[in-house]
Amino acid sequence: MTAYFLGMECAGSMAVVPKINSDEFTRDAVAMVTAGSSQKTACRDLGISKTALQTWVRDDRFRSHGMTPSTDPDERREMAAAVRRRRI
Repeated sequence: MTAYFLGMECAGSMAVVPKINSDEFTRDAVAMVTAGSSQKTACRDLGISKTALQTWVRDDRFRSHGMTPSTDPDERREMAAAVRRRRI
């Protein structure tokens, strides 16, 4: 039996709803990685997905270079290329 919740297909009867984390939690997670913890360790310790942490770290890198993070994949690629050029 397939269940639907808010238009999302769910396995069994459990719906997967994204967890909303506070800005402070996000900053603390990024700070762990910046301080030298591996992303894998930070994810395990904080109970978050690696994808979420990677997004937060990437967005923090963009902000540190004076850019506003975007949800558009093409813009993100351009911004990442700009950050790489600045590091060279």
